[in-house]
Amino acid sequence: MPAWQLQHDTLCVIPVRGGSIRIPRKNSLPLGGKPLLLWTLDEVTHLPPAVRCVVSSEDEEFLAMAQHAGIMAVERPVSLAQADTPTEAVVLDVLDRLHNWWKWVMVLQVTSPFRTCKDVQALLQLRDLDSSVDSLVTVRAGATTGAAGSYGIGTGSGSYAGLIPNGAIYCVRTSVVQGRGQLYGDRLAWYAMHDWCSIDIDTWADIAMAEGILTKLKWHEMRHKGLLLCGRESNGSLIA
Repeated sequence: MPAWQLQHDTLCVIPVRGGSIRIPRKNSLPLGGKPLLLWTLDEVTHLPPAVRCVVSSEDEEFLAMAQHAGIMAVERPVSLAQADTPTEAVVLDVLDRLHNWWKWVMVLQVTSPFRTCKDVQALLQLRDLDSSVDSLVTVRAGATTGAAGSYGIGTGSGSYAGLIPNGAIYCVRTSVVQGRGQLYGDRLAWYAMHDWCSIDIDTWADIAMAEGILTKLKWHEMRHKGLLLCGRESNGSLIA
């Protein structure tokens, strides 16, 4: 096993493909002056050493973008870059190529530009609170979840009742995704993100909304000052 593998227990897969049904070349379109993919790449460079990030794509531009950012790039076959290709199939392909010894697999969707490294770190903190948890997901804050920064742990199908996954982050034990081909297990933990941080870029209207958020909320200023989302207090509790 290579020496770098010994330092990691979580594989972070960033799936990105060149095609898009509603918006041509969506993942390379500029948002706030930089390509959509770079919003995710810029954040993962701040993740802890235990997380190993890899971009999976069939597109040369995106593979090169990942390598330029210092992130491992894995070229996937075109057959796994179709509109109907499930994310789980992409994850299993990466595991197979890199050897499936990781304890955990995390998935970051490129279409969630306002998810930050603080969100990812909060989810990892939540994971460490209960060793029985086998899967985690970010959800949109609302009446069911409470304010952003809230979290919960449940068992069985009832764990999902009333929750609205925002697609920003999935984290699952490798044994679950390999055994079931799913990103959800039996012991689910969820973490709530701000409504405006939960935007998922899928249409031109979403892009317009995201640009509006950048302008009205002065996103870059807030991000620089560390005012966004979640961290850990000195006593170890999650904070928003």
